[in-house]
Amino acid sequence: MATATPKLEWCTVRFDNESLWWVQSVNKGIHWGFDELGIIDPRQLQHVLELLASMREYGVQDDIVEKAFFKFRLKKEMTNKRFRLERTRDSIYDSDQILFILPDDIDEESGPFADFMRHIMRVRVRMLNDLIESDQALTVEEVDAEIREAQATDNIEEQSIHYFTEITTVLEYTPAGLDADELKDIVEEETVTKAGDTVLEDGYEEINEDDEAFKQDKEALNWEQQEEEQQRKRDNPEFEDIMGDSVEVEEKPKPRRGRPPKKK
Repeated sequence: MATATPKLEWCTVRFDNESLWWVQSVNKGIHWGFDELGIIDPRQLQHVLELLASMREYGVQDDIVEKAFFKFRLKKEMTNKRFRLERTRDSIYDSDQILFILPDDIDEESGPFADFMRHIMRVRVRMLNDLIESDQALTVEEVDAEIREAQATDNIEEQSIHYFTEITTVLEYTPAGLDADELKDIVEEETVTKAGDTVLEDGYEEINEDDEAFKQDKEALNWEQQEEEQQRKRDNPEFEDIMGDSVEVEEKPKPRRGRPPKKK
């Protein structure tokens, strides 16, 4: 795609009738084929970030995501649905910025964007295997082959594949026989289940008995019970003489296995 890699400073983009943006030109010295160079707009970026957030617990790495894209801010509006964008170093996770992002696809096989695509493929497969009950687990190779086959069909039909479509095809992939709505229901059910496992009723949170704070609380409680027993013996010596060692101290209610959330 690229024959030279000087510093990218700005680009002009055009907007088509399919709600997609395409690069038209860049600063002098950079030679890219702009016929198929799509750029992701702020609305599409937000959608991509939401999809990544839904898979974060399965190993999404922010540094891989950041390195995969050149970031741009809107500089000025031109004519005929054309705009000039200016390069920025802002993070794509900065919610205060309205950014366009252009995949760093200079090296199509081993560059930052290629690393990003392989990364999200692995994360997506890991998530699907965790959520979907199946006799045979999905593999990255199988999913990649299925997606490439569909893309090859588009290429035969001379349809340019926009970067946004390429990314979301992976992030929204579902295996045959399971549609997106069914997978969404599974994800929501899993989220509710995990939330229920960590919070007890009446606002108490589940805790680990191996937690150091729990151990300290338990030791303090035992010490208080021993002190209460000794004080009771001192206050009622006659009762203790009569009953001797056969007296059993009334067992106090066991403390709840949890503690209220810390006050903020």
